[in-house]
Amino acid sequence: MMLEILFWLLLVLIAIPYILFPAFLRSKAKGRKLVAPKVIYKDQLISIVMAVHNEEEVLEEKLASIFSSTYFPFEVLVGSDASTDGTHSILEKWSKSHSNLRVYYYTERQGKINIINDLVRKAQGDVIVSTDAKAIFLPIRLFISWQDFPIGRWAWWELFS
Repeated sequence: MMLEILFWLLLVLIAIPYILFPAFLRSKAKGRKLVAPKVIYKDQLISIVMAVHNEEEVLEEKLASIFSSTYFPFEVLVGSDASTDGTHSILEKWSKSHSNLRVYYYTERQGKINIINDLVRKAQGDVIVSTDAKAIFLPIRLFISWQDFPIGRWAWWELFS
């Protein structure tokens, strides 16, 4: 009998966040509408920084997803962290056909964070977007990232403040 009571008590404690948290979010969003942005900031440059190391398998698809963006202008800075596969040849091919792609080759391993920090210093954009080679952008991704949230407000809870 005691185990049965304990079971039901724990079940209720586990279920509470799944019931109360969505209700809380609904109450905070009550009366608010999701609207498309009215202003398009065509004069704001977005810098996309990406550190890669032996990303030959996914890099082509990643670059294609970035350059299919509906937001302009943007620049892409890629740092190759001493890659030993075909990453360099892919980057060279894309940089020849896209003037807004800047590639930096590092001969010794620096680490992802050090490369991103270096690329951020070299970026010229008003907004900097850091991404990974394995994350694929939807064509409208940059537009949504930049248009829907004020600068520096990327957390979900800011939507309801």
